[in-house]
Amino acid sequence: MNHKNASAVALGRLGGKSRSKRKVNASRENGKKGGRPKKQVS
Repeated sequence: MNHKNASAVALGRLGGKSRSKRKVNASRENGKKGGRPKKQVS
């Protein structure tokens, strides 16, 4: 079985959610430009 340390899992989850102010601002700017491009169907 694969047992994980609950504390480590919680810390990892928090770390994955962290966003710097720079990233937040960049995301907003990209959203103003229309966001992520749609996937091209080949």
